[in-house]
Amino acid sequence: MKFWSTVAYTVAGLVGLAAANDSLTVDATKASMTFQYSTSAQDSTNWVAIYEGGKTPTNESTKYLYSAWAWAPSRSGSAYINGNSVPEGNYYAWLLAENGYTVLAGPAKVHASPVYSSTVTYRPDKKALTFDYKTNVPDNSNWIALYVHGTTKPGTENYYGYKYAPGSSGSVTIPADSLLPGDYDVFFLGKNGYTPIAAKLQITYQGDTGPVSFRIDKFTTKNAREGDEFEASIRGLIKPRAETPAFKIIGETNGDWVSVDNEGTLSGISTCSSGTSVVTVQATAKDGSTANLEVSIPCVAQG
Repeated sequence: MKFWSTVAYTVAGLVGLAAANDSLTVDATKASMTFQYSTSAQDSTNWVAIYEGGKTPTNESTKYLYSAWAWAPSRSGSAYINGNSVPEGNYYAWLLAENGYTVLAGPAKVHASPVYSSTVTYRPDKKALTFDYKTNVPDNSNWIALYVHGTTKPGTENYYGYKYAPGSSGSVTIPADSLLPGDYDVFFLGKNGYTPIAAKLQITYQGDTGPVSFRIDKFTTKNAREGDEFEASIRGLIKPRAETPAFKIIGETNGDWVSVDNEGTLSGISTCSSGTSVVTVQATAKDGSTANLEVSIPCVAQG
């Protein structure tokens, strides 16, 4: 596996207490997670496993929760763990016996710090969410995904959208019709999985930056019962943008009881018992652009 053409890991190790004549150390001169081991209990199914902090092979509830592993079949030698399968962070390595969880040596503390050669960049000058990418491990199932800001491990949170990124370079656009402006994390992930092949990218999405507009021209709300308080929001019908436009009613038919506030909430005490109240709401953006929405409110009588 030509892993190091894509990602390199730097490691630093600290040997913990080991059984007599047995040892496990981190070889800091080698790439990725390379461990030097020796044991007086040689077996072809001895193995090295790495665990996140708080998880150990000696604890019945966590012994199966290792992050990665490699065989250690000789009396002494090297065991290599593919760092590409491990998220960045601190781990503890153990030399374990006969495909089980009896400790021969360890723990050895190791820190994995990825250094990526693949890249993904945001193009805020383009419409929607457009990203340029480059990679020296092209695959038709590589993909770029958009996550909530603060995500550390892709796959543990739901993504908002994604696009496949085939080839060694290119550009992809993730649909953003329903995406609210704000901060997001972008991951370039390998082979339809959740292993990053590029550094995480944080972006600030500004939303629609053109003239203000509604998603639709006409909208029908829930029923308004005569004499009761009524409330309905139309803010979500504006195409998402960083700044909230100002709203006002510029026309009505049987809807003089309806008002609208700065957040786009229609409200009032209904005075109609049948038919429909119709109001035309105008949104005005800071750039002076305007958009109109015709809102129909079905009226019902008390009782």
